[in-house]
Amino acid sequence: MFRIAFIVWLLLATPVWASIGGIGNAQVDKGVLTVHWRTAYAADDSNAANDGRWRNRLMLDYGVTDNYAFGVYVQTDRSRGDGEFEALMIDQRFEFHTVAEDGFYSGIRLRYTYKDGDKKPDNAHVRFILGAPLGNWEVRTNQLVAHEVGEGSRGGMLYESRMQATYAYWGSHRIGLESFNNFGNLSASSSFDSQHHEIGPVFQGRITDRLSYDAGYRTGISDAAIDHVFRLFLVQRF
Repeated sequence: MFRIAFIVWLLLATPVWASIGGIGNAQVDKGVLTVHWRTAYAADDSNAANDGRWRNRLMLDYGVTDNYAFGVYVQTDRSRGDGEFEALMIDQRFEFHTVAEDGFYSGIRLRYTYKDGDKKPDNAHVRFILGAPLGNWEVRTNQLVAHEVGEGSRGGMLYESRMQATYAYWGSHRIGLESFNNFGNLSASSSFDSQHHEIGPVFQGRITDRLSYDAGYRTGISDAAIDHVFRLFLVQRF
């Protein structure tokens, strides 16, 4: 009964402002280094700043203990021109529950993003991670609470909710649906169409024992959201 209620809560609790963002789990493997390469392309007829924008992110993540991992990420941005450095991210992940021991997984990520000069302000956020398998299905949610820091920063808290449900259809390969919902600054009321809401399919799986992929497409369902986002993530474990 608890397990069913937990899955229902995940679906109801999740209704990005970062087109290259993902919906991660909390798993930590001690002594394992993972290298992530992410790329995302945005197309938006109504917003020239996002139309044709291409972001790339290189991520290094290392399991320091059984439940703590440290990561360093570098992100570049290309918009109708040469690519340029956009941000440096310092990430710390803490795993609290595992499927093997608890039937579900949970954890948090603490991240600080240093923006390049004219792309201020910086950003600090905490991400709450919760997920569970249900037969061939897996439901996962990330809840992000952020605060801007430094020059050009605004007061108040930013809130974003991400949800994903995937189904194992062939070996280690999965197909599903994900949603990214950026509600913006909680200190200012805003309508649905002035917020950023996106939804679309996702495909995941393993290419080899140590190399995996995560690909997807999202379309904006609110006026302010990016019209189309295409993304591909590759993860290599060492």
